[in-house]
Amino acid sequence: MEGYAPQGDEVKKEEKKEEKAAKAKAAEGKKPAAKKEAKQAAPKKEAASKQQSKGGGLVVKKAESVPDWYAEVIGKGQLIEKYPVKGCFILRPWAYKLWEQIQGWLDTQIKILGVENCYFPMFIPKCYMEKESDHLDDFAPELAMVTKFGNEEIDEPVAIRPTSETAMYAAFSSWVQSHRDLPLKLNQWCSVVRWEVKQTTPFLRTREFLWQEGHTAYAEKADAEKEVLDILELYARVYEELLAIPVVRGTKTKAETFPGADYTTTVEAFVPATGRAIQGATSHHLGQNFSKMFNIQFQDPKDPTGAAIEYAYQNSWGLTQRTIGVMVMVHGDDKGLVLPPNVAGYQVVIVPLGIKASSTEEDKKSLAEVSQAYTKRLRAAGVRVFLDDDNTNSPGWKFNNWEMKGVPLRMELGPLDIQKGEFVLAKRNILDQKAGKVIGKHDSLEDDVKRTLDEIHNELYSKALAERDSRLATISEWKDFSPNLNEGKMVMVPFCGEKECEERMKEKSKEEAAEVEVAGGLKMGAKSLCVPLELGLHASRAAVEPGMAWPTDGDVRHCRLCLVLSCLSLISIAQTSQPSQCADGTCPKGRKDSGVLLMQLKPKLRRAESNTTDQDEKWPSCCARCGSRGWCSPMSGKCHDLQNKLYYEACEAHPADAVKVGALDWSDEFEGAEIDSASWVLLEAEGGVPSVKYTSRRDNAFVEDGSLKIVAKCEDMGRWNYSSARLTTERLREWGPGHRIELRARAPAGRGAWPAAWMLPSQGHHGTEHGGEIGIMETTGCISDKVQAAVQTGAFNAGNKLQKGHHFYTTVSNWHVYTLDWLPGRLKWYVDGVSFFSFTPDSFSIAEWPFSKNFFLNLDVAVAGPWAGFCLDGHLPSCTKKEEFGRDQVFEVDYVRVYRLDEEKYKKDCPCKCVYPECQWNDQVMQWTMFGRSY
Repeated sequence: MEGYAPQGDEVKKEEKKEEKAAKAKAAEGKKPAAKKEAKQAAPKKEAASKQQSKGGGLVVKKAESVPDWYAEVIGKGQLIEKYPVKGCFILRPWAYKLWEQIQGWLDTQIKILGVENCYFPMFIPKCYMEKESDHLDDFAPELAMVTKFGNEEIDEPVAIRPTSETAMYAAFSSWVQSHRDLPLKLNQWCSVVRWEVKQTTPFLRTREFLWQEGHTAYAEKADAEKEVLDILELYARVYEELLAIPVVRGTKTKAETFPGADYTTTVEAFVPATGRAIQGATSHHLGQNFSKMFNIQFQDPKDPTGAAIEYAYQNSWGLTQRTIGVMVMVHGDDKGLVLPPNVAGYQVVIVPLGIKASSTEEDKKSLAEVSQAYTKRLRAAGVRVFLDDDNTNSPGWKFNNWEMKGVPLRMELGPLDIQKGEFVLAKRNILDQKAGKVIGKHDSLEDDVKRTLDEIHNELYSKALAERDSRLATISEWKDFSPNLNEGKMVMVPFCGEKECEERMKEKSKEEAAEVEVAGGLKMGAKSLCVPLELGLHASRAAVEPGMAWPTDGDVRHCRLCLVLSCLSLISIAQTSQPSQCADGTCPKGRKDSGVLLMQLKPKLRRAESNTTDQDEKWPSCCARCGSRGWCSPMSGKCHDLQNKLYYEACEAHPADAVKVGALDWSDEFEGAEIDSASWVLLEAEGGVPSVKYTSRRDNAFVEDGSLKIVAKCEDMGRWNYSSARLTTERLREWGPGHRIELRARAPAGRGAWPAAWMLPSQGHHGTEHGGEIGIMETTGCISDKVQAAVQTGAFNAGNKLQKGHHFYTTVSNWHVYTLDWLPGRLKWYVDGVSFFSFTPDSFSIAEWPFSKNFFLNLDVAVAGPWAGFCLDGHLPSCTKKEEFGRDQVFEVDYVRVYRLDEEKYKKDCPCKCVYPECQWNDQVMQWTMFGRSY
């Protein structure tokens, strides 16, 4: 491949000639397409593979043969080495670095949930196997047994763990004697052995693999079920936030549920190159099945006689090294691996270049010193960086080597770059050499690198999401089923969820595949994947598909829709007035529709969607199409007939979920000439960062053109380098439970700006230790596409790193409506009507829930500091850089409105009351609850 040298020196020209010659030679060795020829060419591929140590590239194209390409890319990318035991592979350091990043992030997250690490022996004794025979029977074909030591037979053979339920739960029964011993939350990082007799594939299906397995026990079912979904969300974040791969969160069908579990939840990824899905990780609710087997029991504290015994409710959950294989399959290309920045062992490689025979010693010395200085600066900024200053290989060879290994970002640095005070960044995810180049500046090194790494993650995620969504289709007739699957599409089809029907679908699709030879087709038959927990994936598609009947009034039945994925499928839930039946019409007649797999109605706004979802643009046009009786989706802006108020709202109403508001309690529309002194106080105070001063000057806060402007700016104010403003309603207006607080605003995106709308208690301690704090919205210029919701209390705060919150991806410099619903026992946040976070405490002690009293509202623009200014030198913005505080940072607020919540109206609109007997009204949290979740 061609190397890029800003200097254009002669050394580069020679390298280009050599690399072109190597490409031509490789092209001569390539054979055209047919499978037999590909097999005959295997020895030549092996020879090419051996040349990789000298800088050779990939021989097989991804589009030609995914299996051959995959084998080549993980070998030449230095992830895997073969091992003499079939189905076992050596994880090389480059692969283990990836696993360490995943392991480190997830380990931190589960510890926040109170999970502790442990280690249990890998051998399972016969007595445990007999006790749990039904469970292990499902693993029997894969169970590896130890029967001898030396030349002697073992008296009692032992199994090598395929999973650790049997090994751990006998100990649980000894440790749990009282409800006070619960919850018990353990995790272990280990390997397991499943002696696969099928074809093995490195990372994806091996006889021994690395994983983590969590095992927990609870006194209450609701607590256990809440954890199932909390863990599932962490697994989804591993894929989406670390690996840049969109996943579907869902529940397995009965046929695919983990042996011994009440139900299994899963995250499913899609591999565009194969047109198939792959299970990413699972979180199981075991109910009391195992606790009854192993006598994990305790005295029921609710029984006054003390005689009643209760069994624990248990969960198990696991994520494996399969994550690495999925990442390779989704992002890898014809140059090799493509590693997402958040999981890469090295995020940046620095390649010094431009030194030639005529270069001076001063040039050489300067290049070495600047390269080392950049390395130190990036490491200090938390970037994983490697300086490749090995002079035995040319820059062109290094480019090829690091591209093969998938390093997200390459920095090219030469003497002329140093003179200009700049450097070149090359993105690995963009094949076009010129399009992938970014010029960075010496003074903004850390910012430029971090921003580019964020761009790479977003680009990888958006590409994967677009590819997945382009392969979604909804069908209502069986004749369209197999043809769509054979095109590598995912399809939604009616499906009742019964095992018998699922088996019929599999067999019938298998028969049809036998008639048509299609590479990668349905030779094994269709197989369900999951019932999505997130209607945001498919609601806008399903609602408008022809042939589907959607209700307008009255009671409804629930039917399932199946998103089938080549040989695998995804099942989702939607509403229909028709009786449920299988896609092929063969379900038994008269079956009642149970709908028991509906676990959570929570849309997940995808990153790619969030940048295009703007209520101001989509809502009016949507309502114009719908008419006065139409319903609009706050996510897609599309018109629907489905009146599911959890996701669609009438055009004349504000699109803010199922909570219904009563009377307007107070508002400020900022229509006057001045800030209303009857509602707001302008503080004169020092900010949380000592270098900022809040003033009451008109320069920092004023009303103009129908909106409030809060302005943060650089200026010399003696002890302070920045000025800003904070408006507060303290001692003037205050609100508590039973209110909705809403503002329409757009935030500054300059790095160092920290705009926020937040609340503090009117009486008692101000802050996090006892009084509490509610962040309605806050964002920082260091991450300008993300809005944060936050809660801090005595139990959950920044000091102990247990603060509660979540983020929502959107363009903060656009206008958005930010909403907080303050219920008696719950806080719920929205952006443009999309609910993205809610907080309900484990207990209603003052330490966890100080929100039963009144709070006042604050609006301000703070300046940087360690949290908001993590991307800045010294955590403070520059007063000369335009992207920081080189220009004023303006937080603009169109209105602030406070409504009373209408409890009875909200109560009446429960989305699940017609179908689910488990759905009950909870007066404490003023919410409908089911399976431990609120709706």
